[in-house]
Amino acid sequence: MSAKISVTSKALNLLQLKETMDEIVFNHIDSAQKWEKAYNELNELINSTVHFFNSHVTKEGVPRQSTYWVLFMDIASRLIYFHTVAYHHLKKEQNEEVTKDILQLYTLAANCIPDVRKLASAEFLMEVAQSYEELEYYKGKQGEFERVILEQNNRATDCINAFSKFAKIYKK
Repeated sequence: MSAKISVTSKALNLLQLKETMDEIVFNHIDSAQKWEKAYNELNELINSTVHFFNSHVTKEGVPRQSTYWVLFMDIASRLIYFHTVAYHHLKKEQNEEVTKDILQLYTLAANCIPDVRKLASAEFLMEVAQSYEELEYYKGKQGEFERVILEQNNRATDCINAFSKFAKIYKK
């Protein structure tokens, strides 16, 4: 399966991106747990998404909040999360550095969820928090990770800025 996503001069096809991501998650994570295949295909999507975002920032600057960018961030947060889940399962032997990387990526995914207090977003945050806490309790307390993210209640602009920092340092 090729994970190529169409891009116009100004927009990434978000519906195609979401459908492709959902198909990968269903076929390789939910149904079969083919972690390497899921990781590789989701990695292609992240590469395309980050490349598009960085190109946009170069041409037009960091995006402002709009419906398009809220949808973009919703999909990007899920893409980062599922990519991290696959990475987590691929790493049979996790050392402290790998665990730290995974926790940072789960935190990034959570910080990219727009409108986290809305039902669908809150349910997704619960899933991210559960994955985070399988590795470590945030500040030593169960439920603290989710509570902190809910308390932050990131606006779309905060999510875009979190993704922008990630995109600047992301390496293919």
